[in-house]
Amino acid sequence: MKPRRFGGALAALVLLASGCCSQGECDRPCGDGGTDGSSRLDLGPTCVAARQMRVSSDPVVDLFVKGDKLLVVHEHSVALLDAYGRVLVSRAHPSAIHTAALEGEVLAVTDKAAVTVSGPTLQPATTYPLTQACDVTLIVSGPRMLCGRAAKGGYATIDLLAGAELAQSSPGGSWRPLHGLPGTDHFVTISQTVPGDYVLFYIHPGTHELKVVCDDQYGHDKDVSDHLAFDRGSVHMVTSTGVKHRIVGKLCAGSLTDGYFIKDGALVSVPDGSYFLGVDDDDAQGHLVGVLGTGGGLQCKGGCTAIKIEIAADKVLAQQTLDLALGELIRVRYDALCGGLAMAYKDAAGQYRVDRLGLE
Repeated sequence: MKPRRFGGALAALVLLASGCCSQGECDRPCGDGGTDGSSRLDLGPTCVAARQMRVSSDPVVDLFVKGDKLLVVHEHSVALLDAYGRVLVSRAHPSAIHTAALEGEVLAVTDKAAVTVSGPTLQPATTYPLTQACDVTLIVSGPRMLCGRAAKGGYATIDLLAGAELAQSSPGGSWRPLHGLPGTDHFVTISQTVPGDYVLFYIHPGTHELKVVCDDQYGHDKDVSDHLAFDRGSVHMVTSTGVKHRIVGKLCAGSLTDGYFIKDGALVSVPDGSYFLGVDDDDAQGHLVGVLGTGGGLQCKGGCTAIKIEIAADKVLAQQTLDLALGELIRVRYDALCGGLAMAYKDAAGQYRVDRLGLE
């Protein structure tokens, strides 16, 4: 079956130009140039309070931040929003979207039968058939997509330039989220054992198969969580309760005391009894942002707090109480635009919302 092609070659993927214009002359905001080299915009209240970006009845699958823009992946469509929440591009999807992954200039969304590859601007797009649906996905160098398949208990490595399946691997569980370590082809996930172990994998550059680097053979009981963040250089992994685990350095070689996700303290900036309902990190700054809660499940029972922490110094840089009718927190992403976070969630009325929150 030949791939369905829309537009030009994948190599032509480009971002929309952010541009600068005088007030009222175009629909793009003007940047003032941040002191950290990033583009900062004068968004007024956006950087001091939550700004509602999108409301929809279409379930949100994932959310990504790309510069001052947001990519919102719904079950039946993908939308690119500007800094004010206005839709720049929207693309309907013919089948229900299962997963989405973004790495650099490559976006891959999958349904039960195919993967659609495009740039962050959603054009051009190329669709390739899948031999089996993916339950989780991650993009690594190549670009290649790792497709986790719970039904087979393994993974497929797929070339996103040609749509070819390069390898199949069966090194354990494949339905839990895959947390890529920035700048590498390594990732962390959780095994299907009970209570679950953290496992560090890498994708072999020659065979494209997954290899286990190391795992945590002891488990961490209630500390095991899919909500993870990493400090600068991915030396430590931070769990949902703020516990730090050393995961690199000797890359788990040698005796059990040399590696294997050894606990290395905890962030005192995460209060006892609190845990991250959603968290993300900025590798360049060594910061994490997240939503802390104290209630059960993904509800904000007892209130929630949006927080920004400098991981190495264990220092709270900013925090803000959230007044949200939060039914389910779907995704939290670090948002450099206002030094805060973007989040996708389902509210108590069943609507799906995307908000932007400044934490500076």
